[in-house]
Amino acid sequence: MRLSRFLGFYPNLDDYMAGGYFNLRESVFLSAPPVHRDFLQPQEAEKVQLMMRMDFPTMHLFQMSHAERNRLLEVVLFYYRLHLPDFPELKSLSVLQALYE
Repeated sequence: MRLSRFLGFYPNLDDYMAGGYFNLRESVFLSAPPVHRDFLQPQEAEKVQLMMRMDFPTMHLFQMSHAERNRLLEVVLFYYRLHLPDFPELKSLSVLQALYE
């Protein structure tokens, strides 16, 4: 997700509020869901905000279940496909999912 800063669609974390939605198209947090379907419910939006706060030294402080990590991986890939139409299908996705087990 941090790479998205250099690609022009980094999430605006200044707008984050607990219980808010994350608009995947506009990369912003909202208090109400947008009119399209490309958004995250508040529970998943919170995970995006948490992930953006993580770095290698603090990673151990953030606990996520196997299902949450896999879902977050799916969200990140979908997010990239929304913003980069030519983003290829990752052949290593199964490898990444296996690492999260």
